[in-house]
Amino acid sequence: MKRRIIVILIIAVVISGLVGGIWLYISRNTGPKLLRRAEIAIKAKKYDKAIGLVENYIEKYPDDWQGYNVKAMAFNYLGRYSEARDILKKAGQLNPEEISVFITHAESYSLPAFRLLGRENAISQPEVLSEAIELLRKANGVLD
Repeated sequence: MKRRIIVILIIAVVISGLVGGIWLYISRNTGPKLLRRAEIAIKAKKYDKAIGLVENYIEKYPDDWQGYNVKAMAFNYLGRYSEARDILKKAGQLNPEEISVFITHAESYSLPAFRLLGRENAISQPEVLSEAIELLRKANGVLD
């Protein structure tokens, strides 16, 4: 009798563990959670992981501008600015009035400008300053 109760308890624990695991997996990969995990990965400087998560989000929600915007943010931080701008075109088509898209687009110009200015002796190199100023003008143009 005791043996039967123990076997039943073990089976119940295994089944509840499986059900809990399935529920956790399903709830972990819902749209908003995927997007939030991608944003956290960006903050943690795990840009490739963020891109993978947001691509999964975009597969599920191709008509949501937020996925494209977050993907462009990751590309910006990876230094892939022209790719970020291409992605932002889709986000802008989906939601042309969203300020976040404009900010991310402006960052695709301002981040490389700041990187240029962060170089050693950048201030004493007129061509570097000119390029940085031009990039900052483009960023300003996006926000105008």
